Amino acid sequence: MSLYNFNYHPGYDIKELEEQPLVDNPEVKTIRRTIKGIKQKLGKLVFEKQQTENKLNNRKDIRLNRKLDKLQTEIDEFNQELANFTEKLKEIPEKLSIIELLQGKPMNKADLEKKKIYDLIQMIAFHSREHLIDIFRSCYEDARDVKQILTKITKLPGYVKLIGHTLFVLLDWIEDKKHREAAVKFCDLVNSMDPKLKGRMDLNLFFRISSVPQGGQK
Repeated sequence: MSLYNFNYHPGYDIKELEEQPLVDNPEVKTIRRTIKGIKQKLGKLVFEKQQTENKLNNRKDIRLNRKLDKLQTEIDEFNQELANFTEKLKEIPEKLSIIELLQGKPMNKADLEKKKIYDLIQMIAFHSREHLIDIFRSCYEDARDVKQILTKITKLPGYVKLIGHTLFVLLDWIEDKKHREAAVKFCDLVNSMDPKLKGRMDLNLFFRISSVPQGGQK
């Protein structure tokens, strides 16, 4: 459930919707984007103000004084805007019920079709992982931790490099020796199946666990 969020459902049934997990509040994202834009404008104005002050230190000029006053007024206005948006961000929730987000609007046919596609992708991902678990069982002895260790391996960062028609995937070093040995066996087993990257590129895949610890540790 935590990996694939199977309990997500944007359907028409209000009772079902009430039981759904909360969703991101889109207003939060908008306000954060606005705050970022204000800070960028403020940075430019402050820099321009400093340059004007430096010029005034070298020579007196009434036009520079007027420009400085104008810049300070703009800075004050943007600071007030920034304070207002920052306060607003504190007041609104990070998450919303999907019912609040819909605001009484019914889901249209396109939304429901997208939901079907989403479900299909999630189910394919789920069954692919279950298949990987079956393969991994022969590489790791402790049946209690098979799923957790497989998740750890498949989420490892690393590097990819295309050599000829083969895409090499080098995953980062695993500190725990037992887990590392299981991961090496798993890569060897998957490689023996001649995996390919499906699609227009149709590349061969080759997986390997790094034999060099991060930071040169032994």
